Amino acid sequence: MDQSREEMQRAEELKKLDDRKRFLAELTTSAYDKAKTFMAVIGTAGYAGLFAIWGWVSHDLARWERLFIALFLGLSLLIFVVWQLYGSFVIARQQALFGQIVSAPDADLDSAMNDFRAENTRIEGMLASLWEPVLWALAVPGILAGLGLVLACARHLLFEFPK
Repeated sequence: MDQSREEMQRAEELKKLDDRKRFLAELTTSAYDKAKTFMAVIGTAGYAGLFAIWGWVSHDLARWERLFIALFLGLSLLIFVVWQLYGSFVIARQQALFGQIVSAPDADLDSAMNDFRAENTRIEGMLASLWEPVLWALAVPGILAGLGLVLACARHLLFEFPK
């Protein structure tokens, strides 16, 4: 009797531990998803703003200023688009493979779900580990382009506009 009570308590403790692990995994995934979404929204708005300003003033800028801004803004935008496409491709591929596993006539759904969760955790971890370096790789040239645009406008306003 005592042994079965101990087994039940141990099973309950293991279930609580599993629940905590699942909660932490979901919390981490949720936080990463929010940061990724925030980066996409702010990035898109930032590029739209920079391109709008650049389109408005580019005819007043010197050739070297336009090339400087185009180089860094283009590099940043290229990294942003490649990152978004890569993330979408990885997730779509994972979903397609899961769909194939589940739709197989002899599919073991419990095993497929466990495999999917493990693979999803691995992929999310891989993407999360790349997220910060990618953020810096696209932010630095984007900021340089923005600064170049602001400084070029300031230079024209201060030194050439009064003429």
